[in-house]
Amino acid sequence: MPDKPQPAVALVRARHAAVTAEHAVIWRQISTSPAWQRLAQLEGAMVELEQLMAELDPPPPNEPATA
Repeated sequence: MPDKPQPAVALVRARHAAVTAEHAVIWRQISTSPAWQRLAQLEGAMVELEQLMAELDPPPPNEPATA
């Protein structure tokens, strides 16, 4: 495969850096919001409840478990 032209490589690297920086800013804003923190709590509760449901009401032996 031939080498990529240097201007194209520089443009891709610059765009990657810009997108990464914007992602970091937005992630910081979202991850510290009360709604995001509550969502994380609810997701954790859902996982725990799904595990408990699987223990209390396991699928029949001929059906695969979904948990």
